[in-house]
Amino acid sequence: MKSYELVCHDDDPRWLSYRFEHITASEMSAVMGMCPWSGRDDVVRRKVSRSDDFKPTRNMWWGSALESFNMEMFTKITGIRTRSCNAFLRSTKEPRIAATIDGFARAPHTDYDVLDIATKVPWADDLRAQLRLRSKLGLIEMKNTEAWFGKKWHEGPPVHYTIQLQQQLYVTGLDWGILCGKLGAGDMIAYLIDADPFLHTEMEEDARSIWKEISNDRREHDEYFK
Repeated sequence: MKSYELVCHDDDPRWLSYRFEHITASEMSAVMGMCPWSGRDDVVRRKVSRSDDFKPTRNMWWGSALESFNMEMFTKITGIRTRSCNAFLRSTKEPRIAATIDGFARAPHTDYDVLDIATKVPWADDLRAQLRLRSKLGLIEMKNTEAWFGKKWHEGPPVHYTIQLQQQLYVTGLDWGILCGKLGAGDMIAYLIDADPFLHTEMEEDARSIWKEISNDRREHDEYFK
């Protein structure tokens, strides 16, 4: 039995309505109190009202528009093969947990002259070496941000994005993923993230807890507006 089922692709007009019925990967860091711009109460409010007044930022717009291109550049720099996906999946183990997948990555199996000239610090060779010890198929999550965020990215993968990728791994049942940040016009960095079963258990508990609260609040909300 697969660990996931397809809900829709992100060009489906019902995509947003489906999101209101799940805890998505981009929301889990807020549920766990690890998101810098959103919290648990914000997630509850969106699910209860089935509405979202969130406006995409400039970086989010560019990130979406350049996602395929940035993924191609990642492959060109590293030789690690990728394929876009953009599917909205939900877990068959915990059906309220869902994730939109940017794409899949395949561990390299041949030598490749990485393009260190394209990055501020060399990291591609180390990433390739790590992947030789992993299973063939993993995920890739692409992010686009300002150059001045590069310092934080070079210190390590941002926690809230790591949680997002961990939920994607939980849903798909894959063992590893790559978190890749395109930093401004002239830099990129990527990290290997291995699946964390202990974190996945915490995600399950948090998803059940918050959905119980959402269900109770929805009943009160619907009764009030009858």
